[in-house]
Amino acid sequence: HRRYSEALAQYRRALELDPALAAACTGLGKLYTIQGKIDSAFAAFQEAGRLDEGDPEPPYLMGNLCVRQGQLDRGVPYYEQALERDPSYLRAYVNLAGLHARQTDYGPAVAALERGIRALPQSAELWLRLGRIHLVQAQYPEALEQLRQALQFEPGNGEALEMQAQVYLQQQDDEAALRVLRGGLDRDSTNAALRARLGVLLFERGEVAEAVAHLEVAIC
Repeated sequence: HRRYSEALAQYRRALELDPALAAACTGLGKLYTIQGKIDSAFAAFQEAGRLDEGDPEPPYLMGNLCVRQGQLDRGVPYYEQALERDPSYLRAYVNLAGLHARQTDYGPAVAALERGIRALPQSAELWLRLGRIHLVQAQYPEALEQLRQALQFEPGNGEALEMQAQVYLQQQDDEAALRVLRGGLDRDSTNAALRARLGVLLFERGEVAEAVAHLEVAIC
């Protein structure tokens, strides 16, 4: 806590020297957030946003505080404000979509991700999250296409590979799931999640010896 106290004192000194220093307000708000002083953090971010009307981070961080307090609807306009300031602000798209998805409000979640993809068409994370929402809704062809896009931009993305295997399993296509999992492990043999998923699938198919070998490696 001494490190945080020292940093807090430095930010306060910076503000005393230059009250218009937006970055110091943002830093101060982050420290207040760590300390659990949510009202103080919100006020600091609000001031930072006022001082620098082009910076998307303060409203984004205010949105995060709202979500942290369970005030999901209140967070929406802050994420939107961040995106007005910077239409390429990836985390605002991700968190805005996540906020809607947490409420199973999938239409606005999909809309937020599609907006993000128009702004950032090569973002593997946005394609992956869009694929996840379609997977949850059992829209498997759409999910597969979006995960394919994610893997095009980030071929080694283990989360996308695991999700792709889940889609194939939902479609009762064990062979395709096996190919995806084995291919992912050929690329990255240290991925425990892929190896565990492969082990479970092999066990369910009755291939016990190979299943045990993969599961042992995954949990060790």
